[in-house]
Amino acid sequence: MTDDSFLGLDATTQAAAIAVLGVVLVIAGESMSSAADPEYDPTVYGIGLVMVVYGVGRLVWEWLGD
Repeated sequence: MTDDSFLGLDATTQAAAIAVLGVVLVIAGESMSSAADPEYDPTVYGIGLVMVVYGVGRLVWEWLGD
């Protein structure tokens, strides 16, 4: 594909790192959640979920393109 390196990391490594960070955010969001807490903000969970979807999608795109 194209040269998508950034800070010395290729696109596959970047996508994997984004997916892993997304999983960490999803886990953190799940641990902060509470059905009885009206102050719960699902932003952390949502951002993590988007990061996982993007990271996995980008990895699939890279693997199919080679």
